[in-house]
Amino acid sequence: MRLITFLFGLLAVTLALSGTTAMGGAMTTTSTVKMAPTDATLTLQLTGTSTRTGTATGREPRATLARHATVAEFEGVSYHRCMGLTALCPDQCGESGSFATFKIIKYVKYEKLGEYGDPKCEQFMFLVEDNMKHPKVPAAIRDAVNALKKGDRVLLSWDHDYVTVNGSSGPERPVTKLEKLPDSTQSDSSPAGDARPAPSGPSPAGPRLER
Repeated sequence: MRLITFLFGLLAVTLALSGTTAMGGAMTTTSTVKMAPTDATLTLQLTGTSTRTGTATGREPRATLARHATVAEFEGVSYHRCMGLTALCPDQCGESGSFATFKIIKYVKYEKLGEYGDPKCEQFMFLVEDNMKHPKVPAAIRDAVNALKKGDRVLLSWDHDYVTVNGSSGPERPVTKLEKLPDSTQSDSSPAGDARPAPSGPSPAGPRLER
């Protein structure tokens, strides 16, 4: 009888302990379940953000902030040394090299599409080739520059874009048109018209990220 009583007591204790453990496990599981969706949601949010900023896709579609279409005068190509302070500056950053410079004669068309789009300017420069001989513009634009001589009048157009590359965002000013005007129009001495200087001076172009 004592043995039976002892066995029933042991069973009761075992069941009690099992209940406590089960409850504790349930609480732990519940706690984990409550936390897991939050972690998963956070992961999804971060993944989505990374994709939008270009980490996953590498490069996002660009947002165009302004478009410039001008008649300009070629002033020549000169070497520019990058004044940046990164570890790669000035010789390996890709920002030192041969810049083509143009004086804006007049604007043919101007569109400001974003709040921070570049205003009209009186001079425009863009990097043709860096100091490591890497081209910074399409071959057609580079060939057009090489065919110009100082004083030539051209149709010059460029965009002011905001792009994201591998998680870093910054402006780019790609040249969209560079076409020499016929010789009969080279003597046109019309004033700069409604061209206005940009507050920060000449605007360098090409794939350049703000640091």
